[in-house]
Amino acid sequence: MGRLHWLFGQISDFDQVCREHAVLCAAIESGDPVLAAKEAQKHVLSYRKQTL
Repeated sequence: MGRLHWLFGQISDFDQVCREHAVLCAAIESGDPVLAAKEAQKHVLSYRKQTL
């Protein structure tokens, strides 16, 4: 929980995070594992750059 709390403290644009999560959820719901993996990786790498 401590890491998540810290991570959320690093986010400056919550609307963007929500949009990315919506895209990721849609990809998961589509049943396409390749698309879901692509969207998950894109999201993680995007925020990894911001927090490092």
